Amino acid sequence: MPNRHIQRRAEIQCRRTKATASKDSDTLATKEMTVKKTPEFDLKRCKRCGICKHFCPQEAIDVREDGTPFLANAEACTSCNLCEEMCPDWAICLTTVSE
Repeated sequence: MPNRHIQRRAEIQCRRTKATASKDSDTLATKEMTVKKTPEFDLKRCKRCGICKHFCPQEAIDVREDGTPFLANAEACTSCNLCEEMCPDWAICLTTVSE
């Protein structure tokens, strides 16, 4: 009987530990999802080449008639960093946005 009692107690403790770990991972996932980076354009450096629009895989960046880039669809941006990496003028910087 005593062994059975100890085994049962260990199973309960194991379940509690898993439940706590699950709650912690859910909290971490929620925190990670709220941090997002979006591109900011330095129009003084930008030569309006349109490379950022061309390389954006989600088509989140668009350009105005004068060639000035802007973030047309912030929800579509996945923070992949391609626009920042491909910009020849270093006119794009991904900045953290809290949601």
